[in-house]
Amino acid sequence: MKIFGWLRKPKVKALGYDAAGAGRRLYSWVPTTDSLNTAARDKIRRVLLDWTSLNIPDGNPINETHFEGFLKAIRLHRDLFNSSENAILNAWLTKVRNAAEGFTFPGRATRYGNWYTHHLKKLLLCYYAQEDTAAFNALLPTIDTHALVNFPYGNAAVIVPAVGVSFNQSLHDIPRAATHAGESIDYIRRDSLHYHVYDVEPWLEIAILTGNRYETLMDNAWAFLKDKLFSFTKHYEFAASTEPFDGERWLAGRPEYLAPNAMFIPGHASRVILAYSHFKRLLNASYQPESRMITIASRSERLTTDWYYWFRLFLGYY
Repeated sequence: MKIFGWLRKPKVKALGYDAAGAGRRLYSWVPTTDSLNTAARDKIRRVLLDWTSLNIPDGNPINETHFEGFLKAIRLHRDLFNSSENAILNAWLTKVRNAAEGFTFPGRATRYGNWYTHHLKKLLLCYYAQEDTAAFNALLPTIDTHALVNFPYGNAAVIVPAVGVSFNQSLHDIPRAATHAGESIDYIRRDSLHYHVYDVEPWLEIAILTGNRYETLMDNAWAFLKDKLFSFTKHYEFAASTEPFDGERWLAGRPEYLAPNAMFIPGHASRVILAYSHFKRLLNASYQPESRMITIASRSERLTTDWYYWFRLFLGYY
């Protein structure tokens, strides 16, 4: 059955990535919406209707973070659909919303970390796609609260072991206090720029949708990332992680991520680099992206999959 239009990989494990690619293609056609040819319009309609007619959301924020492109595309391409087709889209949006709002998180640490950031991003984008301003605005205080624990610098409510006490996953939130205002709880718990970046990516999408509300937060996260990228201190990813899953996962299939073999690959920050530059330019049209950071993004081996971020940055749409 041809479910996903022009999507390339039929394997179940690839569907998340196909969803991301398809959604970003749909979204990236925004600048030429008024002049889209019939074939392009039909492709947008077919893929969105195929996906929304068959997909059953489960509410898991990591499984569904790739819905980002679809949620934006639905909001921006509403004019392509008739009333009955819009009903299909609306029904799927309601399913996404209900599943996300009812999702049960497995633990306190998960709620403080990147899982919850991806969850809030997806919910905010869902409300945006539904044009539900009341729900959108009502979610912002929850996002504000999450920011205080997700970037825990100076937050005494985030529990740290006393001096001389070992970290205990069931008693403590993080193994040490944050030392930088832009240091994410994921970096502290996982000892990994990989997870700092994975947390900041959804934060930037939240920031792009909410004006300057989280500008200081993103500026701090950006400064922390730069400090680490250009530090002369050698750092091995996950070397001091407090999450047993990291060791189990990397030993099982990705040993290159364990010390002494691997440091963070700068090009893997390309999405954050491009999204942050786009965010700052939305707030200030005269903002000029930092050349050394753009150079890192341009040399990334992910260039072929991250082209959408370049497209958005230089054309200036949401």
